[in-house]
Amino acid sequence: MRTEDDARAAVGLIIRVLRGEGSGLDDTAEVDFGMARTADTILKAYERDLSIAQKRKELVPLAKVKDHVERAFIGLRQAVQRLPSRHVAAMAAELQCDPAALDAALSKVIAVELDGLSAPVVRV
Repeated sequence: MRTEDDARAAVGLIIRVLRGEGSGLDDTAEVDFGMARTADTILKAYERDLSIAQKRKELVPLAKVKDHVERAFIGLRQAVQRLPSRHVAAMAAELQCDPAALDAALSKVIAVELDGLSAPVVRV
């Protein structure tokens, strides 16, 4: 390791890997060579599993997943936005109100809710 921070990061990684496999290590545990070797073996096994899954075409490219989810949300948004215009006449007759005012009010509320759902998510 080149710096103290690099060493701390490496020890943290070893502890996270071993903890992920069921070890009861806490963040202040001392790491010996055997633990480091075990963690290295576990990480190599993960890499092999990913490589095999990639060769079997079991992994889906992230860009395709994002594109699919985006198209699905756009379709859902458009279907929900059309709801007031499809049902406003029957609803207005039942409520005995102006269909145009009801359509405008419902469309506005639905647009606000959908905008809230599609707001960008910021992760730190």
